[in-house]
Amino acid sequence: MIRRQRGFTLIELMTVVFIIGVILTFATISVGQHSDQTLEEEAKRLHYLIKLASEESVLRSTSMAMEFTKQGYQFVQIAGDQFVPLEDDKLFRKREFPGDMEIQMELYGQAVSFDDEERVPRIYILSSGEMTEFKISLRMVDTQPYTITGNIIGQTKLIAPGADSNAFGT
Repeated sequence: MIRRQRGFTLIELMTVVFIIGVILTFATISVGQHSDQTLEEEAKRLHYLIKLASEESVLRSTSMAMEFTKQGYQFVQIAGDQFVPLEDDKLFRKREFPGDMEIQMELYGQAVSFDDEERVPRIYILSSGEMTEFKISLRMVDTQPYTITGNIIGQTKLIAPGADSNAFGT
């Protein structure tokens, strides 16, 4: 009597390896798109919050500021020489960046350091519609940055990776 060996053929093993490879490829693409989407959403949120804060500041006739750290940002009300966080405001509450997001910032063309706790980087948003000239770049690891710029007369712009950065708007 001949015994038949049980096991997998080479073709069966190659088929399984191929299917696993395809699944891993799609998973990698999906993760990459997720981080790109997260970056885009965060950049748009920050841009629109700055614009909204500028409009609110003019409407309420009060000056505001945005304070930045490596981890996130918060809106503060300027009261004399004090900066009071807007904690009860749903729109202008304190926000944190996703864990793997990096920020670079310039104020009036000068690079900002987030290591100095005495000099917190701030964008001032005045009731006249004016604001601090700034440039903020947000990026995830191995991605091109989204850049948000603002000028002294309160115009802001969101620049997507690879986009033309000459005109103000959006």
